[in-house]
Amino acid sequence: MVPEKIPGSFAFKKGKVKAAIKYKATAMLVRNYKKDDDCKLKYKREVVIREKVLKNIEMVKQEKSINVTCCCCCDKGNVKITGYFDKNAYCPGEVAKVVGEIDATGLK
Repeated sequence: MVPEKIPGSFAFKKGKVKAAIKYKATAMLVRNYKKDDDCKLKYKREVVIREKVLKNIEMVKQEKSINVTCCCCCDKGNVKITGYFDKNAYCPGEVAKVVGEIDATGLK
């Protein structure tokens, strides 16, 4: 069984900088009734471990209204800015989609 709190597999290389987290699994079959090494079977394999997603995957959204002024005192009205990601968890290599919306209908 893979322990629950180990970090996921990871590999990074950029220029001279290299970093990696790799795991290998080894299995061995040994027959008890023969003493020679011909009876042993070893198998080694690199395995990929993905971290457990701790939250429900959901859209992340934030809104903010800003009062716009001109020359530090002339009120021009409100602008509403909304930004969101389509979800809050991604797998390695997956594209994160970001959307920004500006509602300037409150400007004078």
